[in-house]
Amino acid sequence: MDIFKILDTYQSEIIDVWVSRLLSDQAAPYSHENESDLRPLVSQATAAYSLVLDGGGWDELDAFITFIARRRLAQGYKLSDVQKAFMLYQQVVTPLIIRNARDGERDEAIARLGSCISQTVGKFSDFFQGLHEEYMRQQTVVLENEVAKRTRELSESESKYKAGGGHPRRLLCSPRRGGSLCQQRLLRHAWPLGGRGCGDAVS
Repeated sequence: MDIFKILDTYQSEIIDVWVSRLLSDQAAPYSHENESDLRPLVSQATAAYSLVLDGGGWDELDAFITFIARRRLAQGYKLSDVQKAFMLYQQVVTPLIIRNARDGERDEAIARLGSCISQTVGKFSDFFQGLHEEYMRQQTVVLENEVAKRTRELSESESKYKAGGGHPRRLLCSPRRGGSLCQQRLLRHAWPLGGRGCGDAVS
């Protein structure tokens, strides 16, 4: 459609407005990003969107979706944060379509834009969620391995302790020494055999 070719002349304006809205939203994590980091990403997304809307393929947009999903997940962004960022493009571009499209193509252009945004957000959401689930599975495996390792180490430690003749003991302060009753819950590192604690050792 001619309107999407016309939009190419507004690319700089689209990028400027999109970046400005991302940075000004104090409730979103984008407000904490440097503009120098954010602008190249918005520029890449804008070019990919334009290609799809003008009848081109999805290769560039799909590649961007994959890239940004991995990046934002690693940075701790929520799914909804990135979804909103993708949808901002529609808010930025719709007024340009209304202002520049011919009467006969305006409704179709707005519908195509909406369909593109919907598909993009859907693809991103599915991929992002898949990455998140895989990450959680990996974390579960790591935790299970750590628990198994600690359990094995504890078991080996107890076995060595028992093999050395040690076992839980109570210590009583000898009345002959003027002491009172003393209790020690569990000695994992007992005194040498035959030695004394605060009194005589009693099994």
